[in-house]
Amino acid sequence: LADLAKAHKEICQEAQFYLVSNGDLTDSDLIKWLESWSLKGRQADWNYGDNYLALDQPLSTDNLGQLFEEKVQGQQANLAMAFAFPPAKSLKERIILQVANGIFGYLPVSRLFTEIREKQSLAYAIHSGLDFHRSFALVRAGISPDKVAHVYKEVQAQLADLMVSLEEGDYLEEVKLTLLSADVQSRDYQHLETDKMIAQDLYPDFDLSTDYFESVVRALKAEEIIACLGKWRLVGAYALVGGKDERTLS
Repeated sequence: LADLAKAHKEICQEAQFYLVSNGDLTDSDLIKWLESWSLKGRQADWNYGDNYLALDQPLSTDNLGQLFEEKVQGQQANLAMAFAFPPAKSLKERIILQVANGIFGYLPVSRLFTEIREKQSLAYAIHSGLDFHRSFALVRAGISPDKVAHVYKEVQAQLADLMVSLEEGDYLEEVKLTLLSADVQSRDYQHLETDKMIAQDLYPDFDLSTDYFESVVRALKAEEIIACLGKWRLVGAYALVGGKDERTLS
């Protein structure tokens, strides 16, 4: 028991807990509540609504999109790249972004997965996801430390190539069917259906039905997806690289 108590004390001393709140609670209220749990509260120094990644060295217009590396203990590397896009003001714009992201890096048939991971073997894992609240797509990749710069450039090259090579045909139809199938399967998960019902109640002007989603996806043309991807801009790149603990901006 003494060993267990010691381990528990060490965990509580070293661990960091991030609390995200939504509502009328103030920082002082939250800190007071946390400290009643014997946890040390601290004022937040960043806001989730801010459209930037919180780094030790803030980004500026001079280094926007440059690769920032931090050396950490380990043998592998993790790369994150943020591509900003104009805020989606309509449901159709969101759906177009979903399809574009699926083609770029989200799906198993995406460009990042098939080219960077499968064909070139540059990454152990790579995919992209959308953050509609901050209007950016985040690419994450697990790679070898010596391939960080290569993958950083290759991700941008694949996006550029996609905008000139995407065309109507079997590949685009396969992407559409994959997304439609995933949407249908989501109905088997109660929490996703509940989320959709709540969202429909909050946004009555949006048609969040499966039928509308399918109608938009099936009608999408390659040029619409290309136009969407053409508005993406790299605004930040950050890599945790296995090695000694130091930081550089390359």
